Amino acid sequence: MLLAHAATLSMRKRAFRRAALWYLFAATKLEKSGIKPLTTYFLQRTRELYQSPPEKNLSPSFWDAEGITPTEQAGFDAILPGIEHALGRLHYTTGDTKGAVQFFLGLLRGSTNLVHSALSVGVANGYAVDTPKSMISDKVFLEDFRVAFQHFLDTSADSADLSEMKLPVTFCVAKQTRVRLPGESVGGNATVWDKREETWRSYWKSQGKEGLQSTGKAPVNEMFRVDVSLHNPLDVDINLSDVTIVVREAQSETDSVSADFVEVEALDDIVLSANETRTIPIAVKATRSAKLQVSRASYKFLSILPASESLATRGRRLQDTALQRQSKMYAPDTFIAVDVEDASQRLSVNFVEDQRLVLAQGECKRMRLWASNVGTDSIDDVWLVSGDEDEIFLDGFNDAVASASTEILHSNNSLNPHVDPWEDRVDSAETLKFVSRKLQGLIRGEDTEISDPPPIELICSHTPEQASPRSVISSDITRFIHQRRRNFTANTLTANHPDVLRQLHSSVFPLYNPFSVDILIFWSLPTEQREGHLLVPGLTLGARHGELNKMLDEAAEAKVKRSMYAETQREKSAVLEAIRVSEWNAEMNPIVVALRDMMIVEHDFSDKPCHVSIDFTLRNLSLTHPCKYKLVLPSQTLTNNSPGEFSQPTYAGRLTYRGSLKPLESVTLQPTIHVTRPDTYALGSWRVETEVFDPSTPSHEPGAKLPEPQYRYVQVCVDASYYALPLVALTIAAAALIARKFLVSIQAPIAKTMPAIPFSEQDEALVRQRLEAKEVKVSKLMIYPIKPGRRRVSYSSASIDDLSVHSFTNIDGYVAQPHISTAADPTLCSTVLSRFLGRSVHLAYKGPRLRPAPPTWSEPALKAHVDYHDAYPLLVASVESLAGVRDFVKQWWNEQGITAVDNWDPDSLVIERFRPNIVFEGAGLPFAEDMWKEVTTSDPNSKETGRFSLVSKCTRCMVCTPAFVDQIVAYSFKQLPNIDPATGARNMAIPSKPLKQFRTGLDPGTMDASCFGCNAVPAAPGTLHVGDFVAVNSWGVV
Repeated sequence: MLLAHAATLSMRKRAFRRAALWYLFAATKLEKSGIKPLTTYFLQRTRELYQSPPEKNLSPSFWDAEGITPTEQAGFDAILPGIEHALGRLHYTTGDTKGAVQFFLGLLRGSTNLVHSALSVGVANGYAVDTPKSMISDKVFLEDFRVAFQHFLDTSADSADLSEMKLPVTFCVAKQTRVRLPGESVGGNATVWDKREETWRSYWKSQGKEGLQSTGKAPVNEMFRVDVSLHNPLDVDINLSDVTIVVREAQSETDSVSADFVEVEALDDIVLSANETRTIPIAVKATRSAKLQVSRASYKFLSILPASESLATRGRRLQDTALQRQSKMYAPDTFIAVDVEDASQRLSVNFVEDQRLVLAQGECKRMRLWASNVGTDSIDDVWLVSGDEDEIFLDGFNDAVASASTEILHSNNSLNPHVDPWEDRVDSAETLKFVSRKLQGLIRGEDTEISDPPPIELICSHTPEQASPRSVISSDITRFIHQRRRNFTANTLTANHPDVLRQLHSSVFPLYNPFSVDILIFWSLPTEQREGHLLVPGLTLGARHGELNKMLDEAAEAKVKRSMYAETQREKSAVLEAIRVSEWNAEMNPIVVALRDMMIVEHDFSDKPCHVSIDFTLRNLSLTHPCKYKLVLPSQTLTNNSPGEFSQPTYAGRLTYRGSLKPLESVTLQPTIHVTRPDTYALGSWRVETEVFDPSTPSHEPGAKLPEPQYRYVQVCVDASYYALPLVALTIAAAALIARKFLVSIQAPIAKTMPAIPFSEQDEALVRQRLEAKEVKVSKLMIYPIKPGRRRVSYSSASIDDLSVHSFTNIDGYVAQPHISTAADPTLCSTVLSRFLGRSVHLAYKGPRLRPAPPTWSEPALKAHVDYHDAYPLLVASVESLAGVRDFVKQWWNEQGITAVDNWDPDSLVIERFRPNIVFEGAGLPFAEDMWKEVTTSDPNSKETGRFSLVSKCTRCMVCTPAFVDQIVAYSFKQLPNIDPATGARNMAIPSKPLKQFRTGLDPGTMDASCFGCNAVPAAPGTLHVGDFVAVNSWGVV
C-alpha cells in the first residue's frame, strides 16, 4: 500500500511514468500475496498511465514535416505488452475469459516492430540492448490466445458475439495483389512484351487501320485468377483456413459476400512461416458480363477466429486546390477492377511440341502451332509479332532446287524490320548516290529525311557439293537471309557509328553494300534429321577507292561554325572519323603481287652458275578503276646473309617493269635471278609502285597532258629471317638436305624431401624490419614484347588439340599460315620450316584454352591456370639476389684464377638474363624472396594494390648444343645465363659451375638444380607499379 501511496504522490506531481512504475511494483507484490482484485486494479492503473502520452509542446509544422500525428506514441514498446499480458493472465484466472481473449488478441501486433523499437535506443548510443525473448515473443502471446479463445468458445453460447474481436495485424498486402487473366504472358521480361505491343501499334498505325484494343478483360464462364499477396508479420508460424476473396459488382454497396453470379475458390488451409511473404492464386469465374471489384479477403485465423481485410488501396494525394495542398487529402480508395465480357473473339495458341529446344548454330527447326478459336465469333486475321532480331518464318519451308547455277534476288535494301524484303531492282549506282547524299547531310548537321534506300539486285552463284543445289529464291530462305543480314548490319552500325541515332540508321545506311559479298552455307545431318544454314556477311568484293574522301576532305577543311559547347564539336569530329573508316569509304591498294613459292631447282654448279626465271603475277583487284604499275628489282649485288636469315639472290637482266592494268586484269612478269651456290633464297627486296586513275577521266590523245592519278601506293618486300617467315622462298640444292635433331627437356617429379632453409632467423628479423619500415619496393616490371620487323601470320579456324609445350601435352592451337594480305600458299609456313629442319613440322598458334599449373612441394593443391607460359605465369626476383650471385661469381672467379672469358666478366650479369617479371629492392639480404609465400603491393599515390602467391623456386635449366645429333636427348646445365638479352647471342664459354656450388638443394622437385628467383601466381586481380610498397602476408619455405 505504501508503494501505491507513492504512486498517488507522483501523480500529484504529474510524474505519470514514475507513478506507473510504483503501481507496477505494488501489483507485483500483491500478486505474490494472492490478492488478485487489487492486483488487477493496480495493473489497470499502470496501463492507463502508460497509455497517456506525455505533453509534447512542439510546433504544428513539426508534425506535418515528419508525417506523424501528435498523438502517435514512440518509445520502449516492450513495456505495454508486458503489462497487458499480465492483465490477460489475471482475467483468465479470475474467470473473465472474454476479457483475457481481448487482451491476448491485442498483443499480436507483430514482434518485428517491437524488436526494432526496443533495440533502437541502445543501438543509437553504440550499445546493443538484450531484450528478454519472452517479453516480446509472439509465440507466447499466440499460444495464450489459442488456449483462452478455445476455452471461450467451449464455455460460451452458440450465438456468442465475436464482432468485437478484431485482429490488430493484417496479412494481405493490397498493393501487391494482382489479377491474372487467361492468355496473359507468363514469365519473361515485361519490357519485352511492352516493346512487342508498341511495335504492333506502330506498324498497324502506318497501315491506316483502327487502333489495337487491349485484351485486359476476363471472358464469361472462364476462370481468371486473383494473386493475393500474404505476409506474416509475426515471428511464429500461423495457419489460415477458408481463405477466399469477396468479388462484387462495381455498383454494389455491400462487400460482405460475393455476387451471386460469381464463383470464387476457397483455399482450405495455408501455413505461413515466420515473417514469410507468399502469393496465392484464387480462381474466379463469372457467368455473365459485368464490371467486378475485388473488395475484401476473408479467412479464419488459426482456423478458429473469422477475420476479414479490405483489399482497397489509398487513393492518390490531391493537389488541385490550395486547401488540398496545405493539408493531406486523398482521393477515394481504389479497388482491383475486372471487366468480364462475352468471349466473342478469343484465340488460344500453343506449341504442339513444347519440349526444350537445343539448336546448333544456323539450325532451322520446324515448329507447329495449335490455334483454336475459343470465342463465339469468327476471326479474320491472325498476326504474329516478333522481335527485331528474331528469325521466324510462318509460311512453311520450301525445299525447292535451284533451276540454274546463278539466281537473281531483289531486295528493298532497307534496315527496317517487318517488311517484305524483295521488290523491283534499281541499279547499284543509285545506292552509292543515296549513301553519299545522306552522309553529306549528316556531316553538315542537316535534318535527316526519313526515307528508304533504293532497292538493289543481288546475284547468287551456287558452288554445291551435290548436283542439285538448294534454291535461295524460296520464301523461307529469302526471309532468313534478309533477317540475318539485317541483324549483322544493325549491330555493325551501332558499334561503328555510336554518335548517329539508331532511329536514323535505316534512313542513312542501306542493308547491302554493292561492293560486299555474303556467303550462305547450307548444312544437314540426315541421320539426325537436322539441317540449317549459316550466313557469313560483309566480305569486301575487290578493292575500294575511298568514294567519300573528297566529300570528307571538304567537310574537314570547311569553316567550322563556332559553338559554345565543346562536346558538340567533338561529336561532329567523331561522326566524321567514323564515316572515314567505314566500309562505305574503304580504300586500299588494288595491286596484289603473287609469286610462285617454294620452288625446288636442282642444278650442277660445277658447270656454271644457275639462272632461274621467277613468275611475278600482278593483279588489279579493282572493279572500277584502271591503274599503272612499276616493278623495281634491286640492281646491286646483295651482301651475304647474316646468321638466322635466308640468302638473298642477285637479279639479272631487266630490273624494271612497267605497264597498265584494266579492272580485274592481271599480268605475269618473269625476271631472272643469278645464284652461284646451293641455298634457300628469299625472293625479297623488290618494290611495286601503283598509280590509280579515275575511270571517268577520258583517255588522253597522243601528245596531250597525262591525267593526274587519283591515288599512289608503294609496296616494299623486305628481307626475311628464319624466325619471321618470308613471303616466298626458293630452294636450290646440290644434294639432299641434312636432317637436324631437336633437344627436349624432361620435368622431374615432385620430391618429398624438405628443402634447405635459405637464411637464418636473424636474417628474417632484419627483412621483417625493413618491410615494416616500407623500405622494400618494386624496382622494375619487365615484359617481353614482340620485336619490330616481324611478319604477320594468320591461322585457320580449325583447331587442333594434340600440341605439346615442353612436357605438357594436349595443348590446343591453330596451324599458322601467311597473312591473308599476302595471298600466299596457306601451307607456306609449315613447308618452309619442315624443309629447313629436315622433318615434318607445323608453325602453331596457341589456342585460348588454359591448362592447370603443375603442383609444387609447398602448394600440392595449387589451383592456377596458365596459357602459353612454361609452368607458371610470373617470375619474381630481387636486386639483392642478383648482387649475391655477382659476389659469389667474382669470388669463384678469383679462386679459379680466371682473368677473362671471351670478353665477358661478372659485372655484365644483369637481371634481364634471368627473365623475371617483377623485381624487388630494399630487403637488404639476397634471396629473401625464398621465404615469402604471399606478397601484397600497394601504390603510395592511389588505392591500387596487387597480390600474388609464391609457389616454388625457379630452377635454372640452360640447354647447350649437344656434341652429337643422332638421337634426341635432354640437357640440364646448372650455369649462368649465357644469352645476351640485348643481342640474343650465346656465349658458350661462360662457366657452368658457380651457381651449382651454392644454389642447389633448395627446390624439392629437382634437388640437384640451381635456383634463382621464385615462381608466382596471381592471388587476386590488381595493378602493380614501379615504386609500390611490398608487404609479406605469409612466410614460409616455398
